[in-house]
Amino acid sequence: MVERYQALQAAGDLAGADELARAYQDRRLGYAGVAHHFQTLWAVHAAQQDAALAMMAVEPSPNPPPPIPSPADPSTDPASRRPDVAVRASAPAG
Repeated sequence: MVERYQALQAAGDLAGADELARAYQDRRLGYAGVAHHFQTLWAVHAAQQDAALAMMAVEPSPNPPPPIPSPADPSTDPASRRPDVAVRASAPAG
C-alpha cells in the first residue's frame, strides 16, 4: 500500500493518494494497528478463558485424578529400615 500511495503521489493524484491513506488508517493496518489487533485478540482469549473456568467450576471432571497414596509406615516396610542392607525374601517352609 505504501508503494501504491507513493505511485499516486508521483503521478500527481493527490486525491487518490489521500483516499488510499484514509483507507489504510481506517482499517488500522501497519504498525499503528498492531496494538489494536493485539487488544482484540487478547479480549477474545480472555473471554474464552473466563468461559472455560466457569465451566470447570460448574461441572465436575469426568476423569478425576487418582487418589494420592499415603506414605508407607517405616516400621512395617522392611526396605525402609536399613536402606544400605538388601532385604532377602524367605521361601515358604515345607
